[in-house]
Amino acid sequence: MARVPLRTPAEVGPEARVVLERIAGDRGDLPRVYASLANSPTLFMRLYAYVEGLWQETSIPRTLQELVILRVAQRMGSDYEWGRHRLLAGRLGVPNEQVLDLANWTSSPRFDERERAALAFTDAISSAGALSDDAFQAAGRIFSPQEVVEIAELAAFYVGLARGLAAVAVTLEPGFEQLDGTKAPG
Repeated sequence: MARVPLRTPAEVGPEARVVLERIAGDRGDLPRVYASLANSPTLFMRLYAYVEGLWQETSIPRTLQELVILRVAQRMGSDYEWGRHRLLAGRLGVPNEQVLDLANWTSSPRFDERERAALAFTDAISSAGALSDDAFQAAGRIFSPQEVVEIAELAAFYVGLARGLAAVAVTLEPGFEQLDGTKAPG
């Protein structure tokens, strides 16, 4: 059970209500992540605008973005982000074989050079401690400075989001796949 109320559109002001209703309409449900963030309507709207920018206004292909997000979910132990993005990744064309091999991406033949570089950078970003110069330089050999910034921000955002969801104990909606491959209980 979440440690904060899961807000409905009816429980927030008109500006946040419009955004929550649009999210629910686009997805067919209101994901708990947004219902929990709506406890702070202004913060919710700014975070949602930021994540939409990460998804839609960067040069990183959506399939690569989803691999980064799923890898962060694995590293952070986030059933929530795994379950929601596992479904989305499939819809966007990420091959199921890649998702199944993601935990072992370093030895899997299913990832190309750019995917490997992004996943290595993601692993470094989602590790404890400072990012090494070597990890940064390795990403810079494959990606442009713009792409490096975009991957770094995407990975860092989802590290923070995973920690925030854990802090307020937001659980995955029933029926979505958890990290262990089972479905979230209803």
